[in-house]
Amino acid sequence: MRGIAILLVVLYHLDTLVIIPQGWGLVRDAAGAAHIGDGSRVLRFMLLPFHMGRVGVNLFFVISGLCIHMRFARQVAKNPAAPFALKTFFQRRFFRIYPVYWVALALGAFVAPLLYAATYPSNPPVTGFPDAHDLLLHVFMLHTFSKFTSMSIIRVLWSIATEEQFYLLYPLVFVAIGRRVPITRLVPALFVLSMVWRLTFVLANPAPATFFDGPFLVWVFCFSLPRYYEWALGALLAHALARRLTLAELLPFLPSRLTRARPAIVVVFGLGFILIGAASLARVQVKWLIEDPSYSTAWFFVLAATLLPASTPTRTAQAAPWRARADVALAFVAERLRGLGRRSYSVYLLHEIVLMTVAGIMQRFHLPAVTVAAPLACAFTVAVCYPFYRWVEAPFERRSKAVGKLRRA
Repeated sequence: MRGIAILLVVLYHLDTLVIIPQGWGLVRDAAGAAHIGDGSRVLRFMLLPFHMGRVGVNLFFVISGLCIHMRFARQVAKNPAAPFALKTFFQRRFFRIYPVYWVALALGAFVAPLLYAATYPSNPPVTGFPDAHDLLLHVFMLHTFSKFTSMSIIRVLWSIATEEQFYLLYPLVFVAIGRRVPITRLVPALFVLSMVWRLTFVLANPAPATFFDGPFLVWVFCFSLPRYYEWALGALLAHALARRLTLAELLPFLPSRLTRARPAIVVVFGLGFILIGAASLARVQVKWLIEDPSYSTAWFFVLAATLLPASTPTRTAQAAPWRARADVALAFVAERLRGLGRRSYSVYLLHEIVLMTVAGIMQRFHLPAVTVAAPLACAFTVAVCYPFYRWVEAPFERRSKAVGKLRRA
C-alpha cells in the first residue's frame, strides 16, 4: 500500500510538472466556483485520474498512523498497563526521518537551483538559493507555519513537517488520553474536532481564489489538528489488528452481509469517498471542509477490508488456468510495489526535483511530453532515488530499528 501511495503521488506530479505544467487547469472565480481553464479539455479530462494521485498523501497519513501505533497497540493488547518508552519512540523517529530529510533539503536548497538554471531555457521555477530564514525554518520543520515558506524549497516537504506534528501529539493523544478514552471514541472525537475547525475557517474567511490565498493553506491543509483524524484512522486499524478484530467487529454500523462475507464491497464503498472528495473540488468552501477527510476515510475502508478478516470465510472454487496466470502476474506487480514502497521515503523526498529538471529539459529540447518526457522522468526518478535509498536512507533506517534493541541489551 505504501508503494501504491508513492506511485499515486509521482503520477500526480508527473501530470502537473511535466505533462500539463501548472496542473490540469482548475481555475476559480472570485466566489470560489471552479471551471476548466484554457487548453485541451479532452486531454485534461483524460489526465484527471493522474491529478487524483494527490490522494496518495492521505494514504501515507493513514499508513503512518497504522505503523506508528502498531507497536504500542500490541503491547497494550497484552498488558493494558504496559509502559510507553517515550525516549525510544522519539529516538526512532529522529533517526528514521531527520537525517535523510536534511540531506534531501540540502539537495533541494543548493543543488536543485543549479540544475534548473542549466536545464530551463528561461524562467526556471527556482532562481537562486533560499534565504537563511527560509532554510532555518525547514531545518527545524517549522516552515509550514507560513504560507511563504510552506512549499518554497521542495514542495512535498510540507507533509513531512505535518507528520512530525503528528508524532509530537502521539504520546499525549494515544498514550495519555488513549489509556482513559477508548480509541473507538477517540477517533470520532478527532473527526468532530477536524470538522469544527474546518467549518470555522470556512465561515470566517472569504472564498480564496487561489490555493495560497487566506489562512487555509497553513491552518487547514498543513496544520496537524484538523488532519489528525486522518492519522488516527490508521491508529484505529492498528488497534483492530492488535486485538485480532474482524471486519464486522470494527465496522458494526455497516450491514453484516458486507462485513461478514463480502469485504470486496467494503473496498468499493470506501473508494466512493474518493469520488465525494473529488466532487468537492467544484466549490472551494466545500473542498476545504470535506476533501481530505473524505480521501482518508476512503483509504481507511480499503485498508480495513484488506487487512482484517471477514467473519465468514468466502468459498473458494477450483482455480481456472487463467486465474493461475493472473496470480503470477499479480505477484510480480506486488513485488515491484513492495520494492517501491520500501524506498517510498527517498522517492517522495527527491522525485519533485527530478521531475522539474526533466520538465526543463523538455522545454529546452522541445521533447513530446507524453511519449518522451514522461517516460524519461520515470526512469530518472528510479535512477536517482533508488541509490539514494541504499546509500543514505537505508543506513539510518537500520539505525532507527536498532534503537530499541540497544536499549533492551
